[in-house]
Amino acid sequence: MVSSNIDITDAMTASSQNRLFGEIDPIGFDISLSKVSHVIKNLKKLNNSIIGDIHILDTPSGNMLKTLINANLKLAVSSRTKPLSNDNYSIITYDIENNPGFSNAQLLQIEHDIWI
Repeated sequence: MVSSNIDITDAMTASSQNRLFGEIDPIGFDISLSKVSHVIKNLKKLNNSIIGDIHILDTPSGNMLKTLINANLKLAVSSRTKPLSNDNYSIITYDIENNPGFSNAQLLQIEHDIWI
């Protein structure tokens, strides 16, 4: 669900410019290009949800992600946020993790190499 306290404007801009990268099990706020596993495209709000396409990259981390998916492991999408003020946050990116913050943050395949 989208909260009125979460700003996705910067993430939507990065997504439209093909530079919204994500990682597997990230640490901290910064995105490390050496750990990038996927790029998020077509990010948008739909009703009370945020949706987008995850394109897995041919990188060491991307290949690890493909291996985990091919092993039929249950993975989840998790938003990485940074605080703007008391109750306001900005989305940095979306990462792949084992323990999602929301039960409906599941990784679903819609095409061979496109995931949501």
